[in-house]
Amino acid sequence: GGNYFNDQVSALTALGVEFEMVDIDSVMPPAHNARKVAAEIAASDKPVILITHSDGGMYALQALVENKDLLPRVRGFISLQAPFLGSPVADYVKRHAPLLASMTKLLSHFGGTVDSLNSLGTAERTQYQRDNAAAVLRAGADGLAVVSAIVSAPCPRTAAAALRQRIDTTLKEERA
Repeated sequence: GGNYFNDQVSALTALGVEFEMVDIDSVMPPAHNARKVAAEIAASDKPVILITHSDGGMYALQALVENKDLLPRVRGFISLQAPFLGSPVADYVKRHAPLLASMTKLLSHFGGTVDSLNSLGTAERTQYQRDNAAAVLRAGADGLAVVSAIVSAPCPRTAAAALRQRIDTTLKEERA
């Protein structure tokens, strides 16, 4: 909210790029915002390139996974700093009762729910990726998941090999 993306808006405007910004409710769970992203994609009469930041990447990915009919309309998906595999900060807040109580009150004050925080946990986001691996691959986002996982892994080479095997297995199961 606020003036957070003013520099980006100015740059796109100066370049003559047509764009729309999705009105995201950052205090709401991913499913709520994924519906908003999906509606904006569906409403566009032109091909879409999604450019997202942080949670916006999760919302866009979920919109594409849950609305496969939108995939042909999307020509690109650039996501910066998205917590595809969750946020250790969310995990920390959830483990500490005083912080969780304060966050719950804060989210409620802004019209949100603690579900938005819970959905950001590493266990929840990693499970979402596992449960939706085939759909994520179909959405063309396997590179995003790989980058996120490798960056946070203790041994990037091992993480890359494990993810490559998971991708290959998922693709084989899809074809069967």
